[in-house]
Amino acid sequence: MNQITLNVDAKETTRSLKRRITGTYVDGFDVIKLKAVDNFTGEQQDAIREITDALFGLEIVEVTSNMNHDSMPINEDTAHREDESENS
Repeated sequence: MNQITLNVDAKETTRSLKRRITGTYVDGFDVIKLKAVDNFTGEQQDAIREITDALFGLEIVEVTSNMNHDSMPINEDTAHREDESENS
């Protein structure tokens, strides 16, 4: 399977984003992953939907959040202690 990841900055224009997606589509990539540096803007999300509707056989398969799990560490020992204190 031929795949590519395109990193998308919030400042990237929708025109640029559409051109890059179209270019990778024309180059024959089977999977085009889009990764936002921060988050996709509303305009970028709309552009992605528009281009997937316009190009034959291209579809959005999965959407995930950019949440960094390291920023919200969960320690099993802490979780157990909190559960025990609630039951006391």
